[in-house]
Amino acid sequence: MNCNKCGKELEEKTAFCPYCGAPLNEKEQVGDGEQVESKNIEVKEDVTNQSSKVKKQMNKNKLIIIGFIALLAIAGIGFGMKTYLDNKAREEYVMNYNQYVDDIGVLKIKMLGGAANAEKVCNLTLKVWSNAIWETSDTKTDKYVKPNGKFVSDFNEALTNMTKDQTVMNDRVALSLHIDETQEIMDKMKNPPEGLEDKYETLKEMFDMYEEFLEAAVTPSGSYKSYNENVNDLDSDFMKLYNKVDKFDLNHISK
Repeated sequence: MNCNKCGKELEEKTAFCPYCGAPLNEKEQVGDGEQVESKNIEVKEDVTNQSSKVKKQMNKNKLIIIGFIALLAIAGIGFGMKTYLDNKAREEYVMNYNQYVDDIGVLKIKMLGGAANAEKVCNLTLKVWSNAIWETSDTKTDKYVKPNGKFVSDFNEALTNMTKDQTVMNDRVALSLHIDETQEIMDKMKNPPEGLEDKYETLKEMFDMYEEFLEAAVTPSGSYKSYNENVNDLDSDFMKLYNKVDKFDLNHISK
């Protein structure tokens, strides 16, 4: 506050100027009070503005932290999901691999049994065929070759008698079923798991030979000589492939 008369600055509120003695009216005093109050308001506003800025910065920092935490959470979920899917894929691979190994074992047993039965039927067919041609008596073939105690006039008649025999019919039906059963297993094995692709190729070769061998037992054809040679070749070739499959180094794998 300043004196209106001498212009001196007054340190404290007073009714008279200590320098020139001029009275100070209340209006001037009130004016100075208003000026002080105005300054106080401005200070408060500055404090409020600064506080608001600090709060905004704090909120911004919180959002950044929350966003960072969210990114970490998403990354963690993504990693966890990848690990889960990798483990799931591994489990499925192990299951398929071990099942494939088991199917190979089943296939070997079925094919070996079927081939043994086919060999038996083929050998009987050749025996009947030969004995009918050369009129040779044999306890295993006489009912086909000598049905009435006399040799048939044509070997085809003897082969027909054999075909009508119930035991032979049952054997040939069983061989046909063997082909169907092994075909079903082979169909499931068309898509081998990784690491067993080459095994399927050998299995396919063995099955093709096996199927041809059994069909020769079920429906013989050709001449005696050609049939005999064909049966011997099929039997030999099948066993070569079987022995190759039997040497597969196959074991179950673990998870």
